[in-house]
Amino acid sequence: MIKKKQLICIPLLTLLWSTSTVKAEKIEKIPINPLTNISTTEEQMITPFLSTQWADVPSWARIDISLMFANKGDYIIEQLQRRIANSIEHLGWQKGSKIMIDVPQWEGEEKGPGENTWMKGTIEVRGGGLTFETDGTISINTTDGGKQLIIERLQNKFTTANVKIKRTEVYMRDIPENQAAYYNPWILYIDGVISNVDLTEKVINLSNILDSPAFIYTTSEPSSVELNSPIPTPSSYITLSQSLTNNPTFTYIQKPDFSKAGQTEAIVRITDRLDDYYIESDVHLNYNVVDNRLLTAEAISQEVDLGTAIENRNPMEFIKNVKLGEEVLGNTDYSVKIKTPADTTIIGNQKMIATITGKGKAVDIEVPVTVRWGKSIYLKGAYDDSVGVITMHDTSSKTYTLTDQVGIKRKNSDSKVNNEFGEGLYYWIGTKKLDQPTQLLEDELNPSQRLISATGQDDALSKIQEFQPIELKEGDLIDLWHAEPKRNSLIVNENELQENAELKNTYYEVTKSGFQPLRINQLQTKEATTLLRTTPQELEEDFMNNMAKYIDSKGYNQIKPVKFISFPDTTKPGKQPAKVRVEETLQSGKKVQFDYDIQVNVKNEWVHVTIPTKMLFFSDKDHKEKVTSQKYKIKNNSDNTTLNVSMASFLVNQDSEVAYLSEQESDPTEGTASLRLNLNVDGKQKITSLNAASKSTNLVDLMPKNSSELSFAGDYFNPKSKNAFHAESSMVLKFAIKE
Repeated sequence: MIKKKQLICIPLLTLLWSTSTVKAEKIEKIPINPLTNISTTEEQMITPFLSTQWADVPSWARIDISLMFANKGDYIIEQLQRRIANSIEHLGWQKGSKIMIDVPQWEGEEKGPGENTWMKGTIEVRGGGLTFETDGTISINTTDGGKQLIIERLQNKFTTANVKIKRTEVYMRDIPENQAAYYNPWILYIDGVISNVDLTEKVINLSNILDSPAFIYTTSEPSSVELNSPIPTPSSYITLSQSLTNNPTFTYIQKPDFSKAGQTEAIVRITDRLDDYYIESDVHLNYNVVDNRLLTAEAISQEVDLGTAIENRNPMEFIKNVKLGEEVLGNTDYSVKIKTPADTTIIGNQKMIATITGKGKAVDIEVPVTVRWGKSIYLKGAYDDSVGVITMHDTSSKTYTLTDQVGIKRKNSDSKVNNEFGEGLYYWIGTKKLDQPTQLLEDELNPSQRLISATGQDDALSKIQEFQPIELKEGDLIDLWHAEPKRNSLIVNENELQENAELKNTYYEVTKSGFQPLRINQLQTKEATTLLRTTPQELEEDFMNNMAKYIDSKGYNQIKPVKFISFPDTTKPGKQPAKVRVEETLQSGKKVQFDYDIQVNVKNEWVHVTIPTKMLFFSDKDHKEKVTSQKYKIKNNSDNTTLNVSMASFLVNQDSEVAYLSEQESDPTEGTASLRLNLNVDGKQKITSLNAASKSTNLVDLMPKNSSELSFAGDYFNPKSKNAFHAESSMVLKFAIKE
């Protein structure tokens, strides 16, 4: 059966042979036996094979063959696109640049639709067989008979990557290797060149081979830039190896900040123009800004007391004139920390290291520290090595902290306090609170509270470290006992002083100015003398008025007598025991008392004197406003006893018509019955303005067999009165044996 096939009209499809063009115009019969159905026997019967010219080929066969050719054109275009995409050669961006690309071919064997047609060989692009439509910046042509594509840049302008192919012509050359045939109804080979023109528009992308103009550059920023350096020109540190022209423009988008140390970034925009080209690129430059200025400062020398915790002070006080280079820094621009505190446990010149940090810089400054004794008590042991220094530190108003330090570095290898004393007590330190305005220093009801103590065998430094700081107030007492008083010193104005009167037990008052030694227990007793049958009242009065007879106060004005605690037996002559109490007024205003055992020598002695029994004074007859008297003699008749003569009291009788003025009263106007009466001894005024309030006053010491003269003088303030007024008074003289 003969099968019918309708011809398919393909738009713009043209079949060529040589230079003639044939178009399929009518429906023709399809062969009964397609090529695939020809048996071997049948092929052998067709001998030789027949051939025909392209013009004689039926239309249906030409269409089938043309379709196969058109497909191969698409294949060649696809392969060309792959070659372009994988090409390592590029079209330069400069005008006149060229590139050559080999055009692919199709090689193989293929049967047409229904296997009624067949071809074998190589299909390739014909010379001039590709027609391109570009944006005008480049030209694309084929050369060497269509085997190569040549692309040339025509303008300095960016190229559109997608290029249109308006016409594609592929062909099979007339060579033995190339064959084409059809069955009608026997096999007919087609002689000559077979070609196909495809006017279907195609697009090919050239982006892989198109070079775009760009800057090629290297940067060479310096490893560091000095703080506050001038900003370099934008082109500094950028080296161009490619640009559009020799004069691109460099502009800062972001300038570097050289005003502070650290990392900073600059952004420079490079622009260039050539014909229709315009390119720009942002270059990032990174700088490391360093501050090579030196941080300097001056140390403020410190003077501190022994044991001062200098590291607790404000370290800003140790430094001045802080500068960074020539820039003077304010207090808020830097900080100070103590890196190495000074050793304030030893007196003398020490050093402290302070670290100053500011504006990214740091420097260590050595601060000289002079450690003074301060308010201290220095205890020594064997070899006069330190066994502790008790130092008082101000903490707040009238409050102080007590510490124990070494003071002077121990020189001897023996670490013991003092081996000679073995397990015996070597020193004892305690405190005593004065709860009452006046109290006994050594009162069993108010004992001292121990702070630290050591035996001779104790380790000296360990004992110092054992001491716990304690707070004391003004007026508190330090009770110190030292087995070797000469090795116990009070530091006064940085000098060692012996203030213990070589006594083992010493008391110190805590005062604002430091440790004030108490003298109350450092006095020396005297052997006092009194007469047989002296009464307790007389002894008490004598002690209160003449303490120096009983106690040597060594000139300490703060020491005063209090009373006899026990009286001597004055009923029999000889040395008799007694006990007296004295007191010392402290700087705090409180008083401490101390009892001394004394010896009183009771003597069986009599005083032999000659005295006047009456002494008169009167107004001068020539000068009635003046008071005068005769001279009255007092004589010591003893052979070997010196007498102390004193006025014990002065009494004004109630019947006296004249008033006795005191020293504090001013002279009255005339016409007043009053006088100012003075007592002279041996012609020298001894007492001014005798009156009922006059106190006991020492007059004279009479050596054996010697005498003195007493007389009155003064002023009377009613001399013009016609009446006579009587002034009546009495004076008590006291005679005592002078030791």
